[in-house]
Amino acid sequence: MYTYSLSESIQIISALGVIASMLYLAIQIKQSTTSARSNTQQQLTERIHNRLLLVATNSELAGLISCDWETTKFTVIQKTQISYWLSAIITDIKGIHAQYKLGLVSKSTLQGRITVIKRGVFNTDIAVMVWENIKGESEPEFIRWFEEHIINN
Repeated sequence: MYTYSLSESIQIISALGVIASMLYLAIQIKQSTTSARSNTQQQLTERIHNRLLLVATNSELAGLISCDWETTKFTVIQKTQISYWLSAIITDIKGIHAQYKLGLVSKSTLQGRITVIKRGVFNTDIAVMVWENIKGESEPEFIRWFEEHIINN
């Protein structure tokens, strides 16, 4: 019968310790990833909730959003309000796109946002103007993606 030397026994114990440490780290990484995804989803939900409440409680904003943007003659102030509204939407999509690329949100979450904003808003001259003014702040990959899925679709 073979007996292990002290040196071999220490190596076996060390190897088991390394394996146990790696399993522990894997569990911690999985829990951390789940937590990050949950936090990201909660933040997205809060952003949409706040935007919906803002429109629901602000008659002026609701009126601006519901206008036919192609035929309505807006004042300078109204154009500024619409521009900031569209900039907020683009910023939201940009954030969601980045979170999707990091694996923090699902493709269906990204697609859901695309579906909501593609309902004609970004086919208007004012939306295209806003995009042209702020797209330089984005990475080239996002610009290509946004124009393919939102502007030119």
